[in-house]
Amino acid sequence: MILTDTPGWPWRGKLWGHLISDSSFAELHEFAQRIGKRRIGFQGDHYDIDAEEHALAVREGAQCVDSRELVRRLRDSGLRKRSKKEPWSIAYQSENVHPFAKVNQIAAGVITRGEAEGNERADQLANTGRELQPDTEKAQRSARIRAADQ
Repeated sequence: MILTDTPGWPWRGKLWGHLISDSSFAELHEFAQRIGKRRIGFQGDHYDIDAEEHALAVREGAQCVDSRELVRRLRDSGLRKRSKKEPWSIAYQSENVHPFAKVNQIAAGVITRGEAEGNERADQLANTGRELQPDTEKAQRSARIRAADQ
């Protein structure tokens, strides 16, 4: 059976809901195609639908249920796709206990290193925990260009 919940999640100026099947993805894809959804919009176990698509889905025979019922039916069907990847990752883990000042230094290095990704000198930052010093050669070249422009 095809199920939908009432659009209630705002995004890009519209309210959005979900379209699922509690029996098979084949049924879901066939129904979604019938109401004009493109396969690229498939979100792993559901399609997002706006209020207009919701009305069309209900006219075409989708059963409207509340969001909790929709998730329960999807989970019970075995079709619920949850990411095994943690929504966060550990940036730094130590076996030692560090004083607060050291923790701040480590955190600043991790954050700045992330911002400086691709920078050849990111290792310098990681090892020192200090801000990067300007590259002398680049600084001299910039000074020469500025002097020539004046």
